[in-house]
Amino acid sequence: MATLIRGIGERVVVRRGTADNIPTAAPLGAVLESMPELSDIAESAGTVDRAALMRRVQATLSTPTVLVFEDVHWADEATLDVLRYLGRRLDQLPVLVVATFRNDDAGPRHPLAIMMGDLTTAPGVSRMVLSPLTVEGVAGLVRAQGSSLDPARLHAVTAGNPFFVTEVLVTGDTSVPATVRDAVLARAVRRSLGAQRVLDAAAVLARPADVSLLAEVSGQDLAAVDECVEHGLLVVGGNGCGFRHELARMAVEGVLAPGAAVALSRGHATRLRASNLARSPGRLFARPRPP
Repeated sequence: MATLIRGIGERVVVRRGTADNIPTAAPLGAVLESMPELSDIAESAGTVDRAALMRRVQATLSTPTVLVFEDVHWADEATLDVLRYLGRRLDQLPVLVVATFRNDDAGPRHPLAIMMGDLTTAPGVSRMVLSPLTVEGVAGLVRAQGSSLDPARLHAVTAGNPFFVTEVLVTGDTSVPATVRDAVLARAVRRSLGAQRVLDAAAVLARPADVSLLAEVSGQDLAAVDECVEHGLLVVGGNGCGFRHELARMAVEGVLAPGAAVALSRGHATRLRASNLARSPGRLFARPRPP
């Protein structure tokens, strides 16, 4: 984002607002941060005439402008309404709108997903997905840092996540950096207790597992597993359901109490024994017929 802004000429106005993940965030937070001249409506944002608000926004953006909204997966509905309104009128305004969000935090029932669906056919609206770093990309960062870490190993534990890669390079080894641990756990603790227990089970299993196995070992229902998947904490692939990044799994496992880890491991072992017995072929024992 900084590179984009640096490349903008002086004749273009840059406006920037960020949505915050706080329970008491004021409505239109990112909008008012980027357009402070609308601050007079802040106190009445919950009841303000939306049509009047949109006219004010359109008038404010009447000159060449780059409008940046960051972390809109945390945006309130009023801010998303402004984005929806602008997205449908991009061909009428001298504005480039750039909205960033974490795809993991915008599941199919998220208000942001609904807004993006509404703008699918709007002219001028496009969605760009930033792909993870390749092994070659990680190798380039390793060389630039002068690190002795193995790029293939670093890519394996981070799955090419740029934040994870750069933080590991700062520490100089592939253990979980404190910054990565804090980021992973901050996302985990916002989920229900049932979902957190599922994450604990997935961390102990240490590899992708069947969804029903995760539910049984964690002692939770399938809805708790679905919650983890919907919020991007776990992903489902051909090998089962598990963590996207090995560092994330290690972060969750690292704060798991020893007793809880043992209990989850025993639950897994019990399930495996029961499964093996169920698959074992039956045996027929026949007594010799007496002479």
